[in-house]
Amino acid sequence: MDRSLLLVLGSVFILAGLFGLVESFIVWFRRPALRAAPAGAPALAIDDDDQDFGDAPPIAPAHEDLQLMVVGDRGLNPDGTSRQELIRELNVGDTVDLVPETTNPNGRDAIKIEVEGRTIGYVPPSKVPRLLDILGEGAETQAEISHIADSDDVRGVWVNVSVWR
Repeated sequence: MDRSLLLVLGSVFILAGLFGLVESFIVWFRRPALRAAPAGAPALAIDDDDQDFGDAPPIAPAHEDLQLMVVGDRGLNPDGTSRQELIRELNVGDTVDLVPETTNPNGRDAIKIEVEGRTIGYVPPSKVPRLLDILGEGAETQAEISHIADSDDVRGVWVNVSVWR
């Protein structure tokens, strides 16, 4: 009895593995855009529900996410507005602008984080060189508030920067 049970279970596992392999091959051959095309080969269209995507690239553009904690968010802006007051108006998911600043008072490259033209803080100095490289490449970016933390009367803000090449 135990031997026949093991034989049945073993057969089930072998069949499940074979079905998994067959399904993997079917997906692989139906989705040529998931495979790298040989050098010089034309881009292949994806056959997805009979839609024609034309000259779709064989590989999707690279995507990268950077998480930044906003620094200098307790200061005042040159017009006297409190950055903390501006941050209190923000919600997770709000978009922000990254503005390179070459005339920073501390004499080094900096990137301001702005909402509707008002500064809420700066990118941490350790992340500035990488982010300046990304912005200089002309990569498409989107920055948004990913987290807001409250502690007494101070709010901290984190920003997620999505980058596509």
